[in-house]
Amino acid sequence: MASIRKHQTKDGQTKFYVQVRLKGHPPQTGRFDRLTDARKWIQEVESSIRNNRYFKTAESRKHNFNQLADITPSLISEYKEKLLTEKNIKGKKRSGATANRYLSVISHVFTVACKEWGWLRENPLSLVSKLKEPNGRVRFLSDDERERLLTACGSSKNPYLYTIVVLALSSGMRLGEILNLTWSDVDFKYQRII
Repeated sequence: MASIRKHQTKDGQTKFYVQVRLKGHPPQTGRFDRLTDARKWIQEVESSIRNNRYFKTAESRKHNFNQLADITPSLISEYKEKLLTEKNIKGKKRSGATANRYLSVISHVFTVACKEWGWLRENPLSLVSKLKEPNGRVRFLSDDERERLLTACGSSKNPYLYTIVVLALSSGMRLGEILNLTWSDVDFKYQRII
């Protein structure tokens, strides 16, 4: 639903203040010099919201560039630093690994724009260095943990769980590899899995 409010300014000009409110969406407001412009804007905004195409202009300018050619390696570096310093939705700072994933997605978009569409000569992200990521943690079960795991698996209602876990612990196979084993994969003569 939209409302138009006529307002007289101190210098005698007439302005029209518009508010568009649709259930489930934040209200959108605008100010116009002419009533026809206000009505046209209402129709466009309501149609866009109903078709899930509406973006608030001021908000979108914060996240968009005018031209692809405007994006330079220095601008990407600034964005990279911004990713690290600004907090995410949960109020925590992003890790270098998360920032690298974001940059990787953007890099892929530029690669497609260069190679497939021919819009750019080079990918500006190819000149930006990635952030250092910590090595992943490698952890092994202690003897006590292994015994407790096997005891719990042995008392499980699933008759295959104990065998699957023993096979995983002794071979390093992943669950998908274990579940896809067939009898032809077992060498009974040498007692091994091929």
